[in-house]
Amino acid sequence: MRSAVLNLDIYTLILVQVLVYAGSLGFSLVLFFTRTTFPGAKQWLCGQGLLALGIIGVAAQSFGFPYVTLAFANTALLGSSILLGHGLWRFRSNRPFPLAVYALLPLALILWFLFEDRAVVSRIIIFSGFLTLISAWDASIVLRKPKPGYETASFLTAAYFILVSLGSALRAGSAFFGDTPINIYEEGRMSAAMYLLAILAAFFNLFGYFIMSAVRSEMDLKAANTAVRERNKSLLQVVSMKDSLISVLGHDLRAPISSAARYTRHQLLEYPGDLNEKRESVETLAQGLEHASSLLENLVQWARSASGKLELNPEPASLASLCSQAMVDVAAMATAKSLAIVPPDGDLHVLADPRAAVTVLRNLLSNAIKYSQPGGSIRMGIQRTRLGYASVTVDDEGVGLKPDQIQRMFQPGRTILTLGTNGEQGTGLGLAMCKSFMETMGGTLNALSLPDKGARFTAEFPIAETSTGDQA
Repeated sequence: MRSAVLNLDIYTLILVQVLVYAGSLGFSLVLFFTRTTFPGAKQWLCGQGLLALGIIGVAAQSFGFPYVTLAFANTALLGSSILLGHGLWRFRSNRPFPLAVYALLPLALILWFLFEDRAVVSRIIIFSGFLTLISAWDASIVLRKPKPGYETASFLTAAYFILVSLGSALRAGSAFFGDTPINIYEEGRMSAAMYLLAILAAFFNLFGYFIMSAVRSEMDLKAANTAVRERNKSLLQVVSMKDSLISVLGHDLRAPISSAARYTRHQLLEYPGDLNEKRESVETLAQGLEHASSLLENLVQWARSASGKLELNPEPASLASLCSQAMVDVAAMATAKSLAIVPPDGDLHVLADPRAAVTVLRNLLSNAIKYSQPGGSIRMGIQRTRLGYASVTVDDEGVGLKPDQIQRMFQPGRTILTLGTNGEQGTGLGLAMCKSFMETMGGTLNALSLPDKGARFTAEFPIAETSTGDQA
């Protein structure tokens, strides 16, 4: 009577085990077909399918099916652990999965048939040992550097594999040390403790798919929220720039053009005498129009760059050659103020759009000339900076920079304009345009005030592969 009760209990546990694992697979399939998914979901589902198949195979053998059924059932259980690990790998990593792990399956099946029917201990050690290692590896995939905020979810997902690994290790250890555990070959069943452990592990497996899909959904939601915040921040910057540009256009562009129009009509067109007498006034008019033209040019170039419509084509270019071209362009300005421009020593090759790079360097030299005292000097330098980058520095001995100027000088329309040492005017857009050019080419543009008066501007470019032997 006691034996009948014990058998009834064991068979009940077997039936419950089959139903739980089959229900776990069904629950995951419902989630999958309702488009609740994650990277590795297909591998996870295949693993759950093999797991359910293996459990059914073990149950079938307990109910009297041929013993060979157990070989394929145990191989299915090993395969399920590998597939579940494959799904976890895809969920956690972008690296290729080590497919060589699947070679354990034919190896395990071959070893099963190499042993005679009486070598039950060897089969327990081999299959339980393999399952211990694979399940422990699966748990390590989940627990290795869990993402901040998802530690609890990672532990819950890993709990199933930890339980399977511990149970399998206990079974393999018992067989190895001569205490053969209750097994299907000799008694037609396993111990009640093993069935209970399998059922307990099944509940973790039941919610594994749900946990990972929920984590994936939350991660996607966080990424979407971050993208929205960044987009809003970008829109606020665009609105701020628009307001600043309207201010620039209204103040710095309207005034000189309006004055030039009035002066041309009233002082030139209606002037009854010789226009040569108005030469000084015409020169002033020309300067105002040149300033307005420069402002418009910078505005158009900056707007095209900021909108992404300006196409730059970086190519290997010599920094020394780019500096030389920029120096030629500003030579007349430097001569007018008796300024000496000291060229850089050495050379490096960088990736840059030549026209944009010369425009940047010309603007930096023009600023240096504008704010330098007559008779001084401006120095250019070329050097390697951080890994993979080289820079051109422009140092002047001028009026220097204040912290609030540095903070705002690269923001169009918010630059704190200061007259040059000879009263030269700026547009407030040149440096913003240069910074946009540099960022489009993959570089940076920075400024700092030198300790003994003056300023340093640094334009940093990505180094070209051809520059490995250059000197700087």
